[in-house]
Amino acid sequence: MRYRLVFELLLCRRYTRMNCGYVLTNASQGSVLTLVCTTGIP
Repeated sequence: MRYRLVFELLLCRRYTRMNCGYVLTNASQGSVLTLVCTTGIP
């Protein structure tokens, strides 16, 4: 699981050239790991 997250994070940075990160969000089934990509502009 951890290696997959790192792999996806690297792919996101490579192909989108954006700041990416994983955020834990609450859902009906519990905590869900969500990939968040932004341009770095607040």
